[in-house]
Amino acid sequence: MKFLCSFFACLFFLTGCGGEKVQEVSKSPQEIVEAYLEAFKKQDTLAISEITKSGLGENFTLTAEDAQSIGMDLSTLQELYQYLLTFQYRVNNVKEEQDQATVEVDIETYAVEEVLQEAIAKHEEEFSKLFSDSSLSEEDKNKKISEIFVEEFKNAKQTLHKKVTFNCVKVDSQWKINDDSLPSFYKIVWNQEG
Repeated sequence: MKFLCSFFACLFFLTGCGGEKVQEVSKSPQEIVEAYLEAFKKQDTLAISEITKSGLGENFTLTAEDAQSIGMDLSTLQELYQYLLTFQYRVNNVKEEQDQATVEVDIETYAVEEVLQEAIAKHEEEFSKLFSDSSLSEEDKNKKISEIFVEEFKNAKQTLHKKVTFNCVKVDSQWKINDDSLPSFYKIVWNQEG
């Protein structure tokens, strides 16, 4: 019995110590960019921090102050925000040279200004009544207007098409997104680019 126990202990020890260490396979630049875009949609700051060169995860948490600054309540702003996170993307082109790479991506999202202008035109009479109704508080007016905008986004199509290029760099044999390419992506998703 002692012999069998010793035999299995040695066998376990030898198989555990033997062999080569399996190295984690590095994802390609395209896979890293796709992982970033999916993490961004989910607002997964931990995953974002692991994919970007700086290792910092962005915090896109909306606050009551953010909502108040544009005349909305927080829950409505969060609902509208979720629509912006439903953007679609398609990788167009990948160029890789040694430890540098560029990944060109087509982004399709809502043309926010267009959706809001259509909502205003479509509900002009309703807005006019809301603004002239002195029995409603400013907060109640903003809430009703916000509800109309949310409803319009439910029916809107993603008609804004833009290209963005992500710059990638190898860090310790792993591809990472260079943070310098993120602002142009944010501008597209948040519709701050003409």
